[in-house]
Amino acid sequence: MSTHKASCMACADGLEFNPEQQRPAVNLDSWREAALYAVIVLGAIAYSFRLTSFLHAKEAVLHVGLVLCAVLAAIQGRTDGKRVSWLLPLALGLAWAGVSGVVVAQVKARVIEESIRYAALFALIAVNADLFADAQRRARITASVVISAVIVALLGLIQFFRVIPSLFPEFPGYDQRVYSVFGNQNLFGGYLAIAIPLLAAQIAADSRIRPLHYAALAVLSMGLILSESRTAWLATAAGVAVCIPWRGPRRKTTLYALAFMTLGLLCAAILTWPRPLERMSQTLREGDVGGRARLWFWDGAARMIRDHPIAGVGLGNYAYFSPWYQGEALRGPQGSRHYHNELHTVHAHSEALELLAETGFPGLLCGLWFLARLLRLRGRVWGGLAALLVFSCFNAALHSAPHALGGLLLAAVLFGKQAAAFPASPLALSRAPWRWRHVMLAAALAAGFWWTVYAPSRLLRAAEDVHVAGGDPRALYARAIAHPWPNAQAREEYGMALLDAGCADEAYAQLLKAREGLDTGRLYLLLGSAALRRSDNDAARLWLAASLDRWPANAAAWRMLWTLTPVEDRAPLAEHATRWGIEESAAVMGERAE
Repeated sequence: MSTHKASCMACADGLEFNPEQQRPAVNLDSWREAALYAVIVLGAIAYSFRLTSFLHAKEAVLHVGLVLCAVLAAIQGRTDGKRVSWLLPLALGLAWAGVSGVVVAQVKARVIEESIRYAALFALIAVNADLFADAQRRARITASVVISAVIVALLGLIQFFRVIPSLFPEFPGYDQRVYSVFGNQNLFGGYLAIAIPLLAAQIAADSRIRPLHYAALAVLSMGLILSESRTAWLATAAGVAVCIPWRGPRRKTTLYALAFMTLGLLCAAILTWPRPLERMSQTLREGDVGGRARLWFWDGAARMIRDHPIAGVGLGNYAYFSPWYQGEALRGPQGSRHYHNELHTVHAHSEALELLAETGFPGLLCGLWFLARLLRLRGRVWGGLAALLVFSCFNAALHSAPHALGGLLLAAVLFGKQAAAFPASPLALSRAPWRWRHVMLAAALAAGFWWTVYAPSRLLRAAEDVHVAGGDPRALYARAIAHPWPNAQAREEYGMALLDAGCADEAYAQLLKAREGLDTGRLYLLLGSAALRRSDNDAARLWLAASLDRWPANAAAWRMLWTLTPVEDRAPLAEHATRWGIEESAAVMGERAE
């Protein structure tokens, strides 16, 4: 009797804790795998002109995919935390950046926005971590990254040859022939640079000739040249050098891979000649805007790091502080050697420098810790990772969701080989209530993204479209700033619209509020203009001087400040105009002297 009772209790315990009996009859892992592929491909090609940045559309795809994968993982019962322990350095770095950022950041909203973005990337890897324990799935995930890049390259070719002009319309004053689905030729080239070494390594390792692989490699190579991104070219070379087996039995297929890659490069070079030669020959010379501008950006970032070495300026706050430090770099004794412009750089164009500037040395150490763990692993995907690392030294690659996700996926492929030796924990699979924490986290991140990024981006873009078209955008700007999340850019542009409409007092009020999230030379120029219209000359002088601190060569700010400055105090302004070659300065000074 007691034996029968014990047997019944054992069966009851088995029904309660046996994960195999709790799983659904249908295996949802394949569905989750397909959802991950969809995120990789659709996230790379998604873009929208209804948002202020193409990258926001890609992040939207990421969040939708995260929620879907989290739900499928919860239903299936996949919650083994051991498989994502390799994310610990990155998770600790993000935790440090979030906590320290809330304390030190000038624009705390940006800390939250960036924390959500990085957390979503880590969460997507975490909820799918078990997929990387299977060798075939690792291969398919790597292939999906390559496929997404091939589609991106084909869309770039469509834009270059203007096959479907409505997909990628031309904009006056925008000189990038292939801005692509990323809205930037460098990000376009950088994404292809990740995929080319992956595909080249696969071709070199394959014992069979697969024409489709060679055709895809040629398409990627053509897109790479059309991007005109020298940093992407360098990244590709580094990635191929790392991944190609230069010795051993695969030399024949290695030569085939290199031959087809060269063929694609030559075809694109012929189509665009002599642009590739010009791009290479002008590197760091007088006409090299991109290269010399980066030297200016890095100088400013180094000064930012000098003043904030421990906690940095706060996650996402590089953009707020950059105008001051870029201006300081120009005002220094050797500042005139820098190429400079009046654009507001929101990134350091070097992820390591930006990480150090925003999170301090603790954040950088977490990144180095992760990299040190990664360097211990071996695999063919290292070519793609090497390309991404090199590209990130010169661009804001990790601020693009597809680039960052691609890097995490390739890292997960390497760490997945280790995790394959450890079976999933039955205890982790049995605790049903805890399985849904991933769904709650994913939903919270998606809601946070919509509230802090997507909705403000869509509202602001609607107002900008009307503004650019010459309509009255004031009602739309008012709607944008009414959204309960700080949007300094919307307030600045609303102030511009109000100035155009002759509402100086209202414009001044909006521009003052914009200072909570912006510190640009343009903002201070607008404040100076608004103060002048309000007949507040003292305030106008202060704002215009602040504008010149950030925009030394800004002729409009200089002319207004010259007019407001007493004759006996104009000598420094005259020296300033001479140093920075402000156009019409001599004529203005001559008129005032007369």
